[in-house]
Amino acid sequence: MSNIMSNTGYIKLKITGLNLENFLFDLTSANVSVKNIKRKDKSITLMISRANYKLLNSLVQKYNLNCEVIAEYGFIQIIKRIPYCIGGILGIFFSIFLLWYNTNFISSVEIVFDKSYAQSQNMTQTSENIQEISQFLTTIGLKHGEKLQTDFDMVEKQVLAKFPFVKKCSVERIGTNIKIILTEAKLVETKYSKIVANKNCIITKITTFSGIPKVKAGDTVIAGQTLVESEGDISPSADIEARVWYTGTAWHFSKMQKLVKTGNVQIANAILFNNNVILPANKCKFEYYESSSQISYITTNFLPIKKQTIIFEEIKLQEVEENFEEHKTEVFAKAKEEAIKNTIGTPIECTYSVVTEGDTTKVDCFLLAIEKIGVKM
Repeated sequence: MSNIMSNTGYIKLKITGLNLENFLFDLTSANVSVKNIKRKDKSITLMISRANYKLLNSLVQKYNLNCEVIAEYGFIQIIKRIPYCIGGILGIFFSIFLLWYNTNFISSVEIVFDKSYAQSQNMTQTSENIQEISQFLTTIGLKHGEKLQTDFDMVEKQVLAKFPFVKKCSVERIGTNIKIILTEAKLVETKYSKIVANKNCIITKITTFSGIPKVKAGDTVIAGQTLVESEGDISPSADIEARVWYTGTAWHFSKMQKLVKTGNVQIANAILFNNNVILPANKCKFEYYESSSQISYITTNFLPIKKQTIIFEEIKLQEVEENFEEHKTEVFAKAKEEAIKNTIGTPIECTYSVVTEGDTTKVDCFLLAIEKIGVKM
């Protein structure tokens, strides 16, 4: 087999010297096929099959000529070049593997409502429903970068069970993209008998559209108290505003154990493909630490290969003393932030209460807000 391979293909040669005419005459007389003969001064270039190279070499020696191999063509030459192309060949196979691997993961998830649903809802409501369904799909693993699943029937059943306003759910797979098509369910209108206060408050305004009001502006009400009663079979409807107090608490300790940075840093790198770790980073050598990370692309083409650089900063517990007056603004801000968390309306007034016992200081923030109240029952 090696002899056959070594005699296949062509060789391009440069012959230099005298007696070139006699050399060519003898070469063609021996039934040697000569191609692409070119003359220049005392030299010629030509191509012959590799099998005739020994005959040509004997004629070169006979006429005392110089022979130089310029190029080789054929299967044997391809075989010789394989070791030099191994990197490119492996790269091609690796790219094919990555493309195949990438088809197992979700590229995008699109939620689409039918025309009847879009027409029956305002844009704000539609946007809120899309966000709510999208968050739910994320919790069950239907999001960008997650592995493709085939049990779409189960996804459809979960969506229908979770959202009563959806009558029909259809999940379609288009390549690595997922499309969720929803149809609206006709909801039965619920009739209510009254509107009650959902928190303790002072009524500032009440405008009744239907029903009988039971309170007026200036009244103090408690949670659960009836504000408007129904009249006949018509559900009550009203616009009610009230002053509501909210409380937020923050603590300050003059002596405390606090985590401080030592200045020791460790940097580790991980390699990610399609947001999945394929080469994990080294573990942190510190017992206690804080970490931060940043992502950078290794490749800028269609292959989503990234490098995650993780920075570990060593920390340790240390007892520190902090004066309340120096941190008063910060503690007050935390107490106000806690109060605002539960606030629905617009804050209009804020007062604080400070109580210190030993090394502990308690700050209460009392936040007054104007907001709409009342729930139908």
